[in-house]
Amino acid sequence: MKIAIDAGHGRDGDPGAVNLELLLSEAQAVSVLRELIKEKLVPDFQVFFPDRELLSSQRAREAQENECQVLLSLHLNAGPQGARGCEIWYRTGSEGGKELALSLQGFLSELPLKMRGIKSDDQWFPPSDPGWKGGMGILREFPGPAVVIELLFISDPEEARLLLNPKFLENASLAIVKGLRKFFSLNLPFWDVSSGEVKDALVRLAKMGLIKGYPDGTFHPEKPLTRGEAAILFMRLVNYIQEEGRR
Repeated sequence: MKIAIDAGHGRDGDPGAVNLELLLSEAQAVSVLRELIKEKLVPDFQVFFPDRELLSSQRAREAQENECQVLLSLHLNAGPQGARGCEIWYRTGSEGGKELALSLQGFLSELPLKMRGIKSDDQWFPPSDPGWKGGMGILREFPGPAVVIELLFISDPEEARLLLNPKFLENASLAIVKGLRKFFSLNLPFWDVSSGEVKDALVRLAKMGLIKGYPDGTFHPEKPLTRGEAAILFMRLVNYIQEEGRR
C-alpha cells in the first residue's frame, strides 16, 4: 500500500499562510507534520512525497503516476479573527474520499481543536475567485481516495502556538495515522497482502468466518502460526462444517 503525503505550499518559496508574530509559516509546519506521519507509517506502508515545486494539480497526477492508492494533502487555514478549528475536504462524489475523511475526523476530534467537520470540495473557492466551481485541483486530479486536512488556523494566536508544541504535533500525526489505518481496515481488508491467489483465498476465508486478520486490516502473511492460533482456526473450521451440515 502506497500513500502520498503532500505538504501544501512551498512552490517557488511560497510559504502559504504565515503567523508573523511567531515567524511561522504553513509550509514549515506541515513539513514537520509530514515527516512525523511518515515515521509512523513506515514500514507498514510505502510513503511518497510529491514534489512541492509542482502545482497542486500536478502533484496529484505525480502521486497517481507513482502508483499511490491514497493521497493526503496537509494544510493550515487562515481567516478572520475568531476563526478556529480543523476541517477535512474531500472530492465531491468520491465515496472513498468521504470515507477517508470520516475515518480521520474520528481521531482528529480527540485533539484540543474545534472540529469544523468534513466538507465536499464543491463548497470551496479561492479567495480571489468567489465564483469558482472547479473544486480543489489536488483532489480533482487524483482518482483514488484523497483529502485535504486543514489542521488548524495559523492566523489564530492560540492555535498557532500549538504548532510549536512537540507533544501536539506528535498527537496530531498519530491521529492522522490512526485514521488512515481505520480506513484501510474497513475498506481494504488484508491490505498488506498483494492481490493474487493468496489474497483471493484470504478474502473468501474471511467471508466464511474462518480467519479475521488483525484489527488494523493487516494479515502479516510472513508471520508464523502459533499453536494457539492453529487451535482457534481448527475450532472455527469444525463449527463451520457442523453449521453447514445442519442446513
